[in-house]
Amino acid sequence: MQHPLVRAKKTFTVCVVFGTAALVVVPRSARAQLPPAPTQEQEPSEEARKYFQIGVELLQDPDGARYEEALKSFKHAYELSPSWKMLSNLGLSALKLERDTEAIEAYERYLSSGGTQIDPAEHEQIQRDLEIMKNSAGSVTLHVKDGSAATITDTRQRSVGGPVVNEYQLAPNAPLTLRLVAGHHSLVVSSADKQAKLELEVSSDTRRDQEVTLAVAAPSLAPQPVSSPPLQATPAGSQASPLRTAGLIVGGVGVAALVGGTITGILGASKQSSLNDKCPDHTCTYHSAAEQSSFQSDKDSLKTLGTATTALLIGGGVLAATGITLFVAGSSKREQVSLVTSFGPFGGSIAARGAF
Repeated sequence: MQHPLVRAKKTFTVCVVFGTAALVVVPRSARAQLPPAPTQEQEPSEEARKYFQIGVELLQDPDGARYEEALKSFKHAYELSPSWKMLSNLGLSALKLERDTEAIEAYERYLSSGGTQIDPAEHEQIQRDLEIMKNSAGSVTLHVKDGSAATITDTRQRSVGGPVVNEYQLAPNAPLTLRLVAGHHSLVVSSADKQAKLELEVSSDTRRDQEVTLAVAAPSLAPQPVSSPPLQATPAGSQASPLRTAGLIVGGVGVAALVGGTITGILGASKQSSLNDKCPDHTCTYHSAAEQSSFQSDKDSLKTLGTATTALLIGGGVLAATGITLFVAGSSKREQVSLVTSFGPFGGSIAARGAF
């Protein structure tokens, strides 16, 4: 689904498949719903233009569009100056995050307010996106029985690419209707120390009115202290070395990580080959919006596999080497080695220091 990133400037995008990977973070989208429509049209203020431009730059990030942050910037710009000209990119960001409730409302306002000022090709594309969302998403209306304000956390498990998580706010004594993408949704409705959980199978035919009864969450039990048996003297010749034990544990984790990295690498190579077949000469042609969405999902999955493979192979190698070092050190009768851990801005490390 291609849209111009800046109003009044039509752009065309050619999709290129790269073999590199970037870490995919499960998004937790902006908490607020779409700001109310203005009573009269306004020209964007300088402050609103600044936040709108930030949103555009986030969509054009070289490492991949950052839809969650872009949506927050577009919403803030719209709150400052509710101009219809901002709603196209706002709707696109919401659509990519599966926030169809906001995406549909933003697109409908955009087409209604923009009218003939909107480029015909863009108008046609947005109209198609609206039809897809309306025909493929289900509708769930939530009511809290005691009228409390609540936070709704919606998690949808995807077959590829990890879960999609969104948060919504339900006002006191007011129902909230959500357009949910087809699939399995886990909803947690929370208010103060009370909550309720719902498991929903949503399809395009779903039209559900759900009353929610909040209950106090059961307190988690604190772990009971375990008394240690009294220490007993062990003959010097039979005393087990803590370094050997640590070496076996660390080395075992390292080997497991190397095996996992090999598996994810094989899966990534297979998916890369499949994507290359879909896009000969690194150029993709889409016959439908659904086909493009499926390709983007596969591309995101490939990035995740690449990052996981790199992390597992590097981390596994380091851990395996450290485990061997510790095991050898603990096997020496004259071991003078200490286990040193350190933490810094880029993570932690474990090392052996001394002589043996």
